Amino acid sequence: MNELPKIDGKKVKEFVEWLKAEDMGCCHFRLADTNEYEMDIVVGWHNTGDGWEIAWKIGMQTFNNAMQCDMDVDFIMPYVKETGEVYDTCEIINPTTDEGYDAIAAEMNRVAPKAYKWQLEQEGGTEDYEKVA
Repeated sequence: MNELPKIDGKKVKEFVEWLKAEDMGCCHFRLADTNEYEMDIVVGWHNTGDGWEIAWKIGMQTFNNAMQCDMDVDFIMPYVKETGEVYDTCEIINPTTDEGYDAIAAEMNRVAPKAYKWQLEQEGGTEDYEKVA
């Protein structure tokens, strides 16, 4: 398994600006496949219970998923089928500078391999995930 692709602050900022302009939807950055899912960094509108905010998470979808417009519905977080335990990575995005976007991208890149490795372990994957995280 090679190293996962890295997102940068410029791409995160592009996603956030698009989401604000459209006032709906989500964007995703493909990381890798597991045996059962495509894993992505997902940026989109998230219902916090007190309103809608732009957030990010490591999300998964099936390979034949036709819907990719709702962060909370169309992309699930890594989880254990038997218990429902979730590898929760959802974080609100609210930077005010380009450096803030770079820091968010760095956090995404730090968390992604750990979430990917965790999901592979849940699926009993045969990939060489020791090199990932």
